[in-house]
Amino acid sequence: MRTLASVESVARLIRCLGASAARLRHDTEGATAIEYSLLTAIMAAAVVACMSVFGAAMKGMFDSIVGYYTLAQ
Repeated sequence: MRTLASVESVARLIRCLGASAARLRHDTEGATAIEYSLLTAIMAAAVVACMSVFGAAMKGMFDSIVGYYTLAQ
């Protein structure tokens, strides 16, 4: 089950990648466009890898924050 924060971060990533793709479509420099697309793909892969590696720890952190605020009420 995904937390709201991870869903929002994935949505933000998708919007960012869409904006990057839109900029690349209008780029007239062929080599530059290829470099940017490779860079974007590498960054997306890094984000997915980090979410996979640290996802459980982040879930635990957010669950403890929610628990703390639930107890405070």
